[in-house]
Amino acid sequence: PDKIGFIAFILTELQNPQQVFDYTLLIVIPVMIMGMAGVFFAKFVHAQHISFRDPLTGAYNKGYLPLTENRLRKKKHIFTLAMLDLDNFKPINDKFGHHAGDEALKRIFEIANKEKRSEDTIIRYGGDEFVMILPETDAKGAKKILERIRNKVQDIKYGNIKLGFSMGVVLEKKPKKADLQHLIKQADKKMYKDKARKHERNR
Repeated sequence: PDKIGFIAFILTELQNPQQVFDYTLLIVIPVMIMGMAGVFFAKFVHAQHISFRDPLTGAYNKGYLPLTENRLRKKKHIFTLAMLDLDNFKPINDKFGHHAGDEALKRIFEIANKEKRSEDTIIRYGGDEFVMILPETDAKGAKKILERIRNKVQDIKYGNIKLGFSMGVVLEKKPKKADLQHLIKQADKKMYKDKARKHERNR
């Protein structure tokens, strides 16, 4: 509005039609085009942001993986990938309903998002699984962060059912050739071993 008012004021001060024409051609039209381009660009950025977000939790979705992979390859630093799978998610869903299950997913992400570092990325991979990518961090450093998250998550209870997660952690030492899907498969196998160990302990 301020720009429009300023342009209108200038136009009223011009002395002849040629000046009005020149000013319109050189100033008014470019300003209008830039303004429209800015609006369209803002809408495009917003649409891109929404397209890469999980609508339930606010975490990134699987569509963000290729962009993350490209970024990691360019940076050329080691990184750790972790697969997290919620424990007791099905009993919570069955006993308290899907609303409780949705709430559990949101609370997991909120805790992880608060405890992670700013450079770490959390992706909801599907269902009750999350992928976490920790740049410039070895497996030992990643596990410290993940254990901190797990300790906070274990404080959450639904009735007598305690929430938690099992995890598998994989270190990538050659980021230039990083293949996130391959790393996810490796981390998934380790995660199921962690889940199996817990099952054995609780029998």
